[in-house]
Amino acid sequence: MSSGKADVMLAAVVYKEGLMNVYYSHPYFYNWYHLYLKSPENRPSSVLYSTIFFSKLTLFSLLVFCLLTMSIWMTSWYLNSTFKIERRLSIPTCFLGVMSGYINQGFDLKLRTYSGRLQATTALMFGLMLYYAMNAALVAKIAAFEAYYPFESLPDIVNRKTLSLCLRTSSFVYNNFTDGNRNILPQWQRIANNERCLDIEIPLNIPKIICNDNVVVLESKVVMGSLSMMAKYSCTIEAFGEKYFISGNSFLMSKALREKRIIDKYVIFMRSMGVIKRLENKWIKGDQTVTTKTSTPQVTLGHTKHVFIFYAIAILVSLIILGLEILHDKYVNADIKVIDYRN
Repeated sequence: MSSGKADVMLAAVVYKEGLMNVYYSHPYFYNWYHLYLKSPENRPSSVLYSTIFFSKLTLFSLLVFCLLTMSIWMTSWYLNSTFKIERRLSIPTCFLGVMSGYINQGFDLKLRTYSGRLQATTALMFGLMLYYAMNAALVAKIAAFEAYYPFESLPDIVNRKTLSLCLRTSSFVYNNFTDGNRNILPQWQRIANNERCLDIEIPLNIPKIICNDNVVVLESKVVMGSLSMMAKYSCTIEAFGEKYFISGNSFLMSKALREKRIIDKYVIFMRSMGVIKRLENKWIKGDQTVTTKTSTPQVTLGHTKHVFIFYAIAILVSLIILGLEILHDKYVNADIKVIDYRN
C-alpha cells in the first residue's frame, strides 16, 4: 500500500491504528475472546454439607455458641457461689447444652433459675433454627443443583493457582500476557501455557487440551466456531459469558484512494441494515456461550440476621431477669432465716 501497488487490504488480522498512509474504515466485523473450559460436573460435591454455609456465618455461629456457653456457666457459678440457688455447671456441660439444639437433641441442664432457663431456651431455639436453616439450604441446593465455574473472571485465574490458561502465542491477545521481550508476565508464569496446554499453536489440538481438568482456553469465537464444525470433542464444553479483548476488523485503504470514504460509508450502511449481522450468523457457528455462573450460593449472615437479633434480645432479657433475681434474694429474702428441721 505504501508503494502504491495496492489500494485496499482486507484480512482477518487486527492492525493497530497509526500505520503510515493508511485510512481505516469502520469495523466490518467484531471479534472477541471467551474463556472456554470443560463443563463442570452437574452433581453435588461430597463436601457440600460443610460448605453450604458462608464461612463468616459459620465462624459467627461458633462465636455465638461460645458466648452463650460462657454466659450460662458464669450465671450458674455466680448464683451457686453467692446464693446457693443454682447448680454449678462445668464449661463442657454448658457447651453440650448449648450445642444440643443444633444437633436436634435438647440436653437438659436442669437449671432452676428463670434467667438460666431463659438462656438455655434461647440456646435451644437458636441451635434449632440454625439446624433447620442448614438443612433447608442443603436440600434446596441438591434439588436444584447447578454446576459453577472454578473462577469468577480472567484475573481471578491467577488467584486460583490450580488452573492452567492456554492461548496461542500467534494470537494478538498474547501480548497482554507478556512484556516487551515476549516473556510471560510474572503473575502468569506457571499458569499461562504450562505443560497442560500441550501444542496449542495448532488449533486442532484445542479439543484434546480443553477436555482436561483444570484447563481454561482463551480463544476467539471465530476459531472455536470453526472447530465445532471441524473437530470432535470428547467432552461437553462451555464458554464463560464475559467477552474479552473485543476488537474490530477494518478495511485498510490508502489515504490517496479517492473512494475510501465511499467504501467506509457502505460498511456503515451494511451494518445498519443488518447485512453484516446476517453474514456473521451464517458463517460463524458453534458459539457455546452460556450464562455466567460465578459462585456457589450460600446461606450468608444477611439471611440469618434476624435470628441473631432475637438472640441478642433474649440475652438482654435474661440479664434483666438475673438482675431482678439478685435484687430479690438480696433485699426481700435478706431477713428470712433458713431453719434446718432435720435436727
